[in-house]
Amino acid sequence: MRAWKGKERDRGERPETALGGLRRLELSDGREAWVVAEGCLLIPRYLSPAEQLRLSQSALAEYTRPPNPLSLSTHYILPDTPPYLFERYAAADPAPVYPRYDALDHEQRSQVDLALTLGGSRRTIDTLPGSVLGYEEIVQKNKGWKGMYRVGNWERRARRN
Repeated sequence: MRAWKGKERDRGERPETALGGLRRLELSDGREAWVVAEGCLLIPRYLSPAEQLRLSQSALAEYTRPPNPLSLSTHYILPDTPPYLFERYAAADPAPVYPRYDALDHEQRSQVDLALTLGGSRRTIDTLPGSVLGYEEIVQKNKGWKGMYRVGNWERRARRN
């Protein structure tokens, strides 16, 4: 059997990340964490491979079920009873998923077609900006900015150097 050649990432392997230069913290459960930026921690191997798989499966299979809207919901008629979209995909279910346009009656289709022909009903409003900044000005203004967001009470703190 020939050895598979390719990048480690393509084989599902991840090389250890060099963490020198980052501040190390010890968590209450004994694991280590690294401060990547203010308010952002890297916790290596936070989830076991089994937990990662369970999280991925639930994100696809559970959180895509109604009443959670998907970006596809506005364009397609998605199943609202089992088997749901991901379950159909995972089982290679050939049941078709139809565009919402197909469910419109003749009058509704005519209205959609007319709107597309006319370029839609939105009107563009041209306004002048309050000020015009170049790229370098934006970089200089934001160079010393650091932001911190607290999850839970949605408090935002920002400071400039």
